[in-house]
Amino acid sequence: MIRLESVTKTFERAVLRGIDLHVPEACLYGLVGPGGAGKSMVMKTIASLVRPDGGSVLVGGQDVLSMSALELSEYRGLAWCSRTTRSSTS
Repeated sequence: MIRLESVTKTFERAVLRGIDLHVPEACLYGLVGPGGAGKSMVMKTIASLVRPDGGSVLVGGQDVLSMSALELSEYRGLAWCSRTTRSSTS
């Protein structure tokens, strides 16, 4: 479930103005609109790549805006890997 409630975001101008969206679990929705309408900004807000100026973002019942850095990395599906250097022996 994805729920946006009264989400706002402003840069030089208002990009998102009071967006409300509810996508039930196991449903597929599409965002359609003209260029500059805010479709990408909505997706970036859901992914927590952009923090809204106001409103709330819930995904799976969790408040995305209150997640810690670790919780956000898990939410985004990122795995931290350490690079191991192998040395060859003669």
